Amino acid sequence: MTELKRRLKNKFTSFVKTRILCSIPGKIPFDYNEIQATFTYTDPITNEHYVYGIFTTPELGLLGSAVCMYSMKSVQELFAKSQYLKDTTNKGFDGTSLWVPVSPPVNLTMVPGRPKCDDKLDTKSYSWETIKFASEHTLLAEPLEPQLLSQERKPLFTRDETRFTQLVVDKVNRGNGQFIPVMFISTGRKQTKKNQWLKI
Repeated sequence: MTELKRRLKNKFTSFVKTRILCSIPGKIPFDYNEIQATFTYTDPITNEHYVYGIFTTPELGLLGSAVCMYSMKSVQELFAKSQYLKDTTNKGFDGTSLWVPVSPPVNLTMVPGRPKCDDKLDTKSYSWETIKFASEHTLLAEPLEPQLLSQERKPLFTRDETRFTQLVVDKVNRGNGQFIPVMFISTGRKQTKKNQWLKI
């Protein structure tokens, strides 16, 4: 353990991460890959938690914005089951490193990113094997995809020639115990747009 502390002293350590996708499906998906804002929403009927996110294209490219929604249940399942990516010495045609999916060794006493995060979690008790695996595998193999919408994992909606900046999600009671999320979205032009999303 002394050797472990010595190696980690004054070194930055990171959480296990995953890629977040917000793309229009197709043979060549159109990606909105810059996060501008997020908002958490709890379904008043099912009590399920969701995250709404504003994604945009880079400022120097085609101007466009999208809103994608992710369930916290899918986030938890992803971190519980996904393999990890490992950098290899092989290079692609463009010179970038090639990554391969790997599973954690069966002898790990704790798998990085998978313990329940509560006041009983003590990362100082991690074995050197766990620390070593975590430092070499910081990215999950599977990305986080948007919630299913009309049988596709795609944005709730998109807008061309517009840059969304902030959003707030509220709920409207339609009667008979039915609620629908309502999004208020601000743009770079100091405008606010209102959008209702009906579950399909």
